[in-house]
Amino acid sequence: MLLAKIEAGLYAIWKLLHIDAAYEAFVQGMALNPSAVQNRIYQDAWNLLFFVLFNIVVAARITGKTAARAIRSTLSW
Repeated sequence: MLLAKIEAGLYAIWKLLHIDAAYEAFVQGMALNPSAVQNRIYQDAWNLLFFVLFNIVVAARITGKTAARAIRSTLSW
């Protein structure tokens, strides 16, 4: 159980790093002149942010189900 908590904490830090990367990509896009390149950078930042947030939601649901299953199996002893 402790290992699962450590894993979840490291996973959260990893996702926060990716949220920061999406923000940095957006900031880099703001530094460019309005063009197709700027729009592409914005799109990349949005895609990265969207997939990170989606991944966080899915991971939270899976972790919640796993924790509930572990609690039920512990209580059934």
